[in-house]
Amino acid sequence: MNSQKHSKKLVVRINQAIYSLMYKQAKDIS
Repeated sequence: MNSQKHSKKLVVRINQAIYSLMYKQAKDIS
């Protein structure tokens, strides 16, 4: 259960990183 919680946290962090990257790119384009 602990490892599952950890992996979920990791996915959230990855999603946040991707979102911030895409947001940065979108800002640069416009």
